[in-house]
Amino acid sequence: MSKKKITITSEDIVRLQTERSPEARAGLIEKIAESYTDGLLNERETALANEIFRILMNDAETLVRRTLSESMKQSADLPHDIAMKLARDIEDVATPILEHSMALMEDDLIEIVRSTGLVAILTSVAKRKSVSADLSHALLQKREHEVFSALFANRGATIRESDIDMVLQDIKGDDSLLNTLIQRGDLSLRLVEKMFVMASDDVKKVLTGKYHLTQHVAEESAAEVLEMITLGMADQSTHAKSLESLVDELYEQERLSFSMVVRALCLGKLSFFENAMAKLAGIPLLHAKILILDPGAHGFRSLYDKTDLPQGFYPAVKALLEVTMEETQQGRYRMQDLPQRMIERINAKGYDEEIEHLDFITAAIGRALHDNSNLQSKQH
Repeated sequence: MSKKKITITSEDIVRLQTERSPEARAGLIEKIAESYTDGLLNERETALANEIFRILMNDAETLVRRTLSESMKQSADLPHDIAMKLARDIEDVATPILEHSMALMEDDLIEIVRSTGLVAILTSVAKRKSVSADLSHALLQKREHEVFSALFANRGATIRESDIDMVLQDIKGDDSLLNTLIQRGDLSLRLVEKMFVMASDDVKKVLTGKYHLTQHVAEESAAEVLEMITLGMADQSTHAKSLESLVDELYEQERLSFSMVVRALCLGKLSFFENAMAKLAGIPLLHAKILILDPGAHGFRSLYDKTDLPQGFYPAVKALLEVTMEETQQGRYRMQDLPQRMIERINAKGYDEEIEHLDFITAAIGRALHDNSNLQSKQH
């Protein structure tokens, strides 16, 4: 069913100026706006409609100006001067235009945000379909929790890591805001770790679930917690580039430790192990994979020697790698009882008695086993 087009004439402007009823003036706006936003007006009628809007945007009645703002908020053709006039009006009038109008430029919005402390105005801007990093920065600088909430919940908002860092102390203790930020995702490793340290027990549980941590891990020492968070993030890095970026970040922070490399093997995370070894050895990932898979005596040894990992632990790590490869069929699957099977295989091979420092390895596997048992008990 086609929409009915109204005809606009110069007489309408004269009648408008003599019309005393605000309800009638608001009704006229709604009729014109429908044809205006649907592109049904010709050039002359559009010009007349804009003239009517310019008269009504100065109307003394809030109802009239509010109706104009609400009716024209979705129009892509609304003149900039009208949009700006409405955006600088009182809250009831400004909020529809601020939240929706594409007639407002980024510079306009940043200027409006910087010039006001009204939460309703700021929140409307934070809810826009698209919010740039610069506009998000201006909003976050206002340090208003309601604005934080709207912005964090807005998937169309680009927020810099430095800006999240800037407000973390402001939202410390506000579980609702922290949860909204966590569910937003796309947080860097550094921010996840920082949030975990400052979070309440309830928020820690959310982080635990989000990053695949079991509850006992959340109660371990800070170093082990951060390692498990990291390896949980490795599981979420389904693309090779994402995993490579995670390993690069850890290396730059001097966090790609021997403990983390061993823990990754204990948990069967061979992709992380391969990326970590390549980074530590300073060679391409493909070369590291070839050396790891080399069945000879010198392949993995040459790779290990290129890293700064402790030389005395090489036999133990080599034995752990062998068992992990066997028990996961070179990383193609990883069953829940992997740690238990690894310990059984190490014992069956006699590695526990023959290889120096293997007690360190079996202890690490034991912690993984404890973690796995906790997970299974919570699932039943």
